[in-house]
Amino acid sequence: MDIIETSARQVIGKAMPRIERRWSGVYHQLIDPTPNEIYLRKRVVDGVSAVTGAGGRGMTLAPAIAEESFQ
Repeated sequence: MDIIETSARQVIGKAMPRIERRWSGVYHQLIDPTPNEIYLRKRVVDGVSAVTGAGGRGMTLAPAIAEESFQ
């Protein structure tokens, strides 16, 4: 049992459902990012921007990316 499953069982309890499948994905990430540019944001047309390249940090960075994107 790994640390994530152990932690989930502490919160949910021993009757936690069996894990059916696991994610082992590939994350798009910028190559050699600068400290001030760790993801890509590009204006496509007026009012539309594309944001990508957070490299597996999307859930952590999402609030900051949203704040910077929707000013």
